[in-house]
Amino acid sequence: MTILKFDDVSKVFYSKTQQTTAVSHLSFEVNEGEFVAIIGPSGCGKTTILSLVCKLIEPTGGKITYGANDSNADCTKVNETENEENSRKSESNEASKKGIKLPSFLRKTKHNKNSERASGNAVGYMLQRDQLFEWRTIEKNIVLGLEIQNKMTKENIEYASELLKKYGLWEFRKHYPQELSGGMRQRVALIRTLATNPGLLLLDEPFSALDFQTRLEVCDDVYSIIKKENKTALLVTHDISEAISLADKIIVLTKRPATLLTIHDTNMSDIDTPLKRRQSPTFSTQFEQLHKYLHGEAYEKQ
Repeated sequence: MTILKFDDVSKVFYSKTQQTTAVSHLSFEVNEGEFVAIIGPSGCGKTTILSLVCKLIEPTGGKITYGANDSNADCTKVNETENEENSRKSESNEASKKGIKLPSFLRKTKHNKNSERASGNAVGYMLQRDQLFEWRTIEKNIVLGLEIQNKMTKENIEYASELLKKYGLWEFRKHYPQELSGGMRQRVALIRTLATNPGLLLLDEPFSALDFQTRLEVCDDVYSIIKKENKTALLVTHDISEAISLADKIIVLTKRPATLLTIHDTNMSDIDTPLKRRQSPTFSTQFEQLHKYLHGEAYEKQ
């Protein structure tokens, strides 16, 4: 089943003096259970695509479809309950006192009531940095999304706790983020995202802040968790090796404005970890081919 479909999508940003086309006539699909990566030259519009997917911004042209639903319907703001509003204000005030920038998932955004994602669930967005609140314990951090969405039910809280147990963080539930390693913090950030039970996970260079050795370990962790939880994932990365090791298929973009250059199938679904994929005989060949695509040395229409 198709979870996400871009059909001739374009995005133009306007200012008083000029217009900038970030995405131009882009088409691709993400199917249920797939791990899809997006790569392209720096500044080509990769993160803009994620913003379009989760409706932080609207397309200028074309159509974005989630399952059988059309995202081009009129957007309206969600009416917050009093609890949601108070929770949002409280976190904002506390963040300001600590001098911490509020992460984007706590800001009000437009939501299309006619475009339920995946199996009726929302899109989960894992950011470049973990954005954990330093004054909250780990068990309080992982339910933050549930609080904001006013979904602090017994069932959801138990599910979040079960994720901590399942992925080796239960004994650290009373700890604070500064007491955890970088890799553990990323696992907490992923569990916080999974706690809201999203149908589609968006990963915006989630390993970029980690050193190389930790990145390899966390890649294996994140991949394993996503596969065990049967989630569909869309990853943006600058790292070709990372894309090959994680993804079932790779969407290669041109320089800005982003258009589709090619779609590359990694054909390594039989290899069960990203680290083992890096040891595959085909890995270096795939790296060379994708490197040529990104540097304009080769183009093969698929």
